[in-house]
Amino acid sequence: MAFDVDIDGLKPGIQFEAQTLFGAPKLLVDGQPAPKAPTRGKVLLPSLNGSQVEARLYPGFTQTTVEIDGVKHPVGPKVPFALMLVAALPLGLIAVGGLLGGLCGGLAFGLNSSVARSDRSTVAKVAIMLALGMLAGGLFFAIAIPINIALGR
Repeated sequence: MAFDVDIDGLKPGIQFEAQTLFGAPKLLVDGQPAPKAPTRGKVLLPSLNGSQVEARLYPGFTQTTVEIDGVKHPVGPKVPFALMLVAALPLGLIAVGGLLGGLCGGLAFGLNSSVARSDRSTVAKVAIMLALGMLAGGLFFAIAIPINIALGR
C-alpha cells in the first residue's frame, strides 16, 4: 500500500510504500523505486527546483520517518501504540520457553507487525494478531512437548 509523501520542497508524485510481509518499506518516485544515492542507505528524491536531495528511511516502532538534510519527516500511517502492544504479546513465549519460545514469539511478532501496518480495519488486525499469537503458542508446544518426551522429562 502506497501513501503520498507531502514534504515542503519535494516534487509531487513521491510515495511511501509501507513494509510488506517479506519486504522493506521504500520510497517511490512516479510509481518506481527511488534511485539509490551515492551515500549508502540513501535514495535520491526530486526537489521542486529540479535538483535531487538525499533521503533515508527510518522504520520506527509506530511511525516510519524520512530524513532529509538532518530533519525527520513522518510518512505513512501511524500505528497506535496499543496495537503494537497486541502485536508484541507473542514475545511472552520467551519467558515460558527460552530460545524456542523466543523463536516462535519472534516469528509471530514479525508477522503481527506487518499486519498492524496493513490497511485492514482495527478489529480485523487485532483478530488476526491474536490468532497468530495462538498459532505461535501452539507451534511452541507442538515442538517442546516431543522434545521433553524424548529427553525423558
